[in-house]
Amino acid sequence: MAKQVKMLSDFIEGVEMQDIYILESSVVRDENFYPPANLSDSAEYAYLNINNGFKVYLDHLIKTVEKNKKKPGLSIYVRYLAIYESKFEMTDDLFKKFSKTNLVLDTWPYLRQHIYDVSLNIGLPPFMLQMKVSYSPKRNNKSK
Repeated sequence: MAKQVKMLSDFIEGVEMQDIYILESSVVRDENFYPPANLSDSAEYAYLNINNGFKVYLDHLIKTVEKNKKKPGLSIYVRYLAIYESKFEMTDDLFKKFSKTNLVLDTWPYLRQHIYDVSLNIGLPPFMLQMKVSYSPKRNNKSK
């Protein structure tokens, strides 16, 4: 098994996504639903260490609710499996940070494309999820 690491930056340098694919997907659409609608995403992630890395199960539930309605007119559920190669063992503390940064940046484009494709395939205008962007300002190490 890989050795443990305490610093996220060291961990990130030693990790690479090897594969991602859909394990399960489902769509529930009210026959009278049609955009515009407010879109929300709820997500849950879980990891499991494996030889030479770890795998992550990603569950997303996208719901769309029309204005002045309470019940979602469209719900799209998708479960992905992402497989990572890593020099270090994943820990709960690392995963809390990793799942909010790199995991989202690595996997969001796949979810975004899936939601776009599903909405088209069920006869709706394409839903375009917002892009995820990470910004990390460089530190100024100049002496005064």
